[in-house]
Order: sequence, then C-alpha cells, then structure tokens
Amino acid sequence: MANNITPSGGRSLSADMASRLRSGIAESRATTILPGGKPILRLLKSGSWVFGQNDDDVQIGSEWAINPMQIGHGWCCWSNNPGNAKNTLLGEQMVNVLDHKPMLPDPVPGGEWKEQRVCDLMCLNGDDEGTEVVYKTNSLGGLRAFDGLLAAITAQIDNNPDYLVAIVQLKVDSYDHQKYGQTFIPILDVVGWADMEGNRAPKAGKRAAVAAPAATPPAAAAAPAKPAKPVVPAKAKKAPLTVAAAAPVATPAEAEDDIPFDVETEETVVETVAAVPLRPGAPPRRQRPQPRA
Repeated sequence: MANNITPSGGRSLSADMASRLRSGIAESRATTILPGGKPILRLLKSGSWVFGQNDDDVQIGSEWAINPMQIGHGWCCWSNNPGNAKNTLLGEQMVNVLDHKPMLPDPVPGGEWKEQRVCDLMCLNGDDEGTEVVYKTNSLGGLRAFDGLLAAITAQIDNNPDYLVAIVQLKVDSYDHQKYGQTFIPILDVVGWADMEGNRAPKAGKRAAVAAPAATPPAAAAAPAKPAKPVVPAKAKKAPLTVAAAAPVATPAEAEDDIPFDVETEETVVETVAAVPLRPGAPPRRQRPQPRA
C-alpha cells in the first residue's frame, strides 16, 4: 500500500467512490463480530431484568427506547449439553427486520436451530440514563413479547408514522410450569412513542366518558377467584422510579398525639375538703370552716 494517502485522482473522492466506500464499510461492520460491544440485556430465572457482565439491575419504572431500525430476526443454534454443563452458541444467522428472514439453516451436530429476535434499547431516565443494551431472545415467552412489540409498531405506522420509536418499561409475568415451577416471562410494556431524534409524541387527549352499563339482576354467587401471586424480583438494588413512598407508621405515642382535642370530654379537676377521722372506727367529722380574715 502506498504511503501517500492522497488519491491519485485529486484531493477529494468522487461521489461514486465515496458511495462505494460507504457500502464497503457498512458490509465490513455488518459481517465482522467484535468482542465486547453493547451490554446484553437478560431476564434471569429469578425474575430480575439485568444487563452487562456484572448483572446490573434494571431500575424498576425506568423507560427504554427501542430503535425500530435495529430490530433483527433469524435463527440461533445452541448446544444441548447434558446435566449442568454450560451450553455454547454453535451458530447464528440474523438479518435486519427490513430484510427477509433467512431460511432455516442446515442442521448442526449437537444442537438445534431456534427462532431468535434481537433489538437495541437505550435507557431514557433514572440511574441508567443513556445506557445502551442489546436484547436477544429465543424463548417462547420472549418471542411472544417481541410479537406484541412488532404488532404495536405496525399499528403505530398506520396511526402516526412520525413517531415509531417505542418507549417501553421492562416488566415480568409468571406462570406455574409443570416441570420447573414458577417460570418468569418478559413483558415489553409500550408506554409511549418518540421520533428518531428522541422527541416524544404528544399525548392523546382525554378519552370520552363511557356511560355505566344498566344494572342487571345479580347472578348466583360464584367462587372467589384465586388471587394472583405477586411477581417480586429476587433483588432490587436501585430504588424504583414509580413506586410512591409509604406513609409513616405511627408509634403508640404518636398515635395519641394524632387524636383531635375535644373540649367537651376534658375532665375538670375539683378540689374537695378532706375529712379528718376522730378515732378509729368513728365516722369522719368535717372541719369547721375557718373564719374569714
């Protein structure tokens, strides 16, 4: 390669050469896997959203923007090692959602190809504001969460195509698995929209009031529904953003201070003249009143 960095054709690149350079750089970046990169967002088996190598907790109530141009679909293949042996990634074929999903790849010994979805997210508020992560999933619950996200984006394209960046809160749900017990699944709860420059869409006006339905005769009493189990993450190092502070609990002394003062029930202390007994067993005799001075 020549040491002279100036092209032979002049001091600037032609439009065609610049376009070819851009395409070459884009292809190189797209086909080259570099170590590191953005932290990986994961939902642990304990029900906690974490990201990065240190499993940093996602702050409850934080909002994350999903770039629609960085959503991908395709396939991944992981090993099926027996017991507690760690599985390894044997293959992955992913493309942008703008392109056709690749065909199912050829089988790989010791592994099985599964559908996979991927997206980039950036935190908009809280302790992790500005943090960018990558979320990949091939689980059934994760694919369903992605399907709901894609359906919401599709509806937004029809309703307001200027704001296609979904703003979500990362939540969880759970169900009782016959084999594994309580199993957590991811929820990508869309709470707003923004444009590609980060400007939020204006909030819609208040909904019109809906008249209450006419009263119907009471039906036979049904068995009370079993209350759902609360989903509580295993740990929460960061203070939630949307949970209101609990009211202070009064101690017994404080509770007495909170009782309103009632003048009608206040006792009046009345002084009485003490009786002086004459002798044991004799009834008390009242003292003579003292003469006035």
